[in-house]
Order: sequence, then C-alpha cells, then structure tokens
Amino acid sequence: MIGVGIGVAMRGYVKSQFTDVILAILKPVVGVADQYTAFNNLLSFIIAASTVSFFIFTLPRLTQTGPMSTVTKIGRLSMMVAFGAIFGSTVMGRLINLISRLQFLLFEVLRLTPP
Repeated sequence: MIGVGIGVAMRGYVKSQFTDVILAILKPVVGVADQYTAFNNLLSFIIAASTVSFFIFTLPRLTQTGPMSTVTKIGRLSMMVAFGAIFGSTVMGRLINLISRLQFLLFEVLRLTPP
C-alpha cells in the first residue's frame, strides 16, 4: 500500500513539477498569430535555457571562454533581474500594507480628516 501511494504521488509530482513546466517553456514561436506572443515565447525559452546552463556548466574552463560564457552571463543576468523584481514586489507590497494601516490609524482610530 505504501509503494502504491508513493507511486501515485510521484506520478502527480513529476507531471506537475517537471513535465508541465517544460511544456510551458516550449511554446511555439513560428505560426503564432501575434508577433508579441512569439517574441515572448522565444525570450522565455532563451532565458530558461541560459539559466539552466548557468547551473549545469559551472566548470571554470567552460564558462570563462567561448560561447558558453555569453550564455551563462545571460542566465546570471536574467536571474538577477527576476530576483530584483521579486524583491521589489515584496517591498512594495509591504509598503502598501504599512500605508493602509497608517491610514486606518489616522483616519478611523484618531478621527483625523484626510487632506
């Protein structure tokens, strides 16, 4: 029973965590009606492939010379942009929460008039 449970759980895990993600990255570039969608599909594939290559090809002799140095730099830059966007979104969300709490305290609790 434990083996069957693990097998069923692993099938769902592999499908949701690996197969669906890989299929989402491999969207078509040619034959798409909208040129912006085609560009977005191509850009997401390039970013995903370069980010994965940044982690796979970590040997100094492969990443410091040749075409792989450019690919790994693109991967590192795309990760920096993504992490910066996530951090900025987190900071902005917390600032919005702070502003809404301050507005509640000032206008509802202390009964001050808004400007």
